Amino acid sequence: TPLGHKRATPFVSRFTPSDLASSVALYTTAGDDYLHYLTLQNSGVEGIYPLTVSVGKQISSDLIRLYQLGLRKFAVTYLPPTGCLPVATKPSSYRACNDTWTANVAQPHNARVFKNVLGLRHYFANGTIVNLDLYSAFLSAQASRLKPCCSGTSPTSKCSNFGPDGKPAYSLCPDPKSQFYWDDLIHPTEAGWQAVVKQLQNSLGPLFCPPHHRHKFVPRFGSRLARKFVS
Repeated sequence: TPLGHKRATPFVSRFTPSDLASSVALYTTAGDDYLHYLTLQNSGVEGIYPLTVSVGKQISSDLIRLYQLGLRKFAVTYLPPTGCLPVATKPSSYRACNDTWTANVAQPHNARVFKNVLGLRHYFANGTIVNLDLYSAFLSAQASRLKPCCSGTSPTSKCSNFGPDGKPAYSLCPDPKSQFYWDDLIHPTEAGWQAVVKQLQNSLGPLFCPPHHRHKFVPRFGSRLARKFVS
């Protein structure tokens, strides 16, 4: 949802300028825009690239607005490998990632975020902004654990669905801590998120370093992907 003046100003007005300058704003894109688009359009992921451009521009606009309101520290997330999310791996019975989903959604989105965030380095002269690389963190933390803990028992049912007879149309794993994903859509388990956070800890350092040790801008993303999608 775009961050407009009417939404943002009343919120930040509750805090002092010092509070805002010392706070860390986490800006995250979970991929709901893309899933909603695919649902409405009832089309394949191959035509979704124009939406990644639009979402990337909105991210930049929102970050600039937050900077104007007094925030100075930002963490901006990448999308995880969308082809490895349960909603994409279900057709393969959760045995393999869907490279088409990753190549058409996560990779161009993340490259666009890299370019747009990098372009803010002069505007954020007195701020710090880092990219939280959920893409790499998910790949490392999930390993081969693609099957979710909670999943539908038929091709048309999903986690938490019930059948016409009122009985559960889903199954649960015996130990959620052993699984990376919770449901058959996009959500990790608590243990999955804990594994991801461990992967991201080093990226957060610049946000909490003393000013004279802090890098003004710390973008991270594979240069090959960036050149491919943002040129």
